[in-house]
Amino acid sequence: MENLQPFLQEQWWLVLIAFVIVGLIVKMVKTVVKWVITIVVVVVLFGYATQYSPDLVNDAKTMAENTMKDQALKALQEKAGDLTFKKSDDGSYAVSTKGITLKGKPGNADVEIAYMGHSVKVPFETVKKVIEQAQAQSKTMK
Repeated sequence: MENLQPFLQEQWWLVLIAFVIVGLIVKMVKTVVKWVITIVVVVVLFGYATQYSPDLVNDAKTMAENTMKDQALKALQEKAGDLTFKKSDDGSYAVSTKGITLKGKPGNADVEIAYMGHSVKVPFETVKKVIEQAQAQSKTMK
């Protein structure tokens, strides 16, 4: 029962859809079957609500973010030969290649990687070699 309130706050649209379905069933079906279907819908909704956990949603978001980080880092390492390094006047830098951009500032513990329309933060130490390689490539090109 303690899961019922977070469920109703986060999944109110599901409850609304269930009520609409029950309302349609009651109007369209005129036998005992309508009450059986209505009871089934209510029981399934209540069962789902009591098993609902906001932690599960947070765990799924964390897992998706970690997967995105892994994919971005792998793609960045695979395209290490095509990296371009740009340094701004304020000291910030950008390392980019086709479809991936890494941005950071000296002294920051994290850098931001934009990949497939999403941005994730990763520790600087994780991509330090890639940044150094991009710097070296940009110096040899000049």
